[in-house]
Amino acid sequence: DDMRLLAAECDHWPVHVQNALTAFAEQVVACGSVEDVEFAAVRRRSGELQISYYHSRMSPEMRLAEYLLAAVMKETPEPCRQLSFIRAMESKCRPETGWQPPNGMQSREFFDHLVHRGALQELPDGSVHCPIPSFRRYMIGLGEK
Repeated sequence: DDMRLLAAECDHWPVHVQNALTAFAEQVVACGSVEDVEFAAVRRRSGELQISYYHSRMSPEMRLAEYLLAAVMKETPEPCRQLSFIRAMESKCRPETGWQPPNGMQSREFFDHLVHRGALQELPDGSVHCPIPSFRRYMIGLGEK
């Protein structure tokens, strides 16, 4: 039941479920038996592995524009039209505060970069969404620091 709950908390994203199982296996080895597993430790380690996964998905360009990325992710509904996402990005750009696409990219280029990195996924109808709900929450959270 605990593993099912943890999988649900991970939005059933396969990599996160695999990481949760890894965390569980680590606890079994550390404790010596399944009965002695401390599930709070499993949840904690699973969360660490999840954050590590997010860090691996974030490109240097995404890190440079994390406040802009957070604001646009927070503002745009899921799914949304590509043009809506790009316009939302352009409306949030504030060069004086550093809120702009990185490395001289235009908004469309940064949008394409987000698709390439898997932060956004194009759907058959031409709209886009973040395919990993918890990654979207993570990116939105970047703006809250």
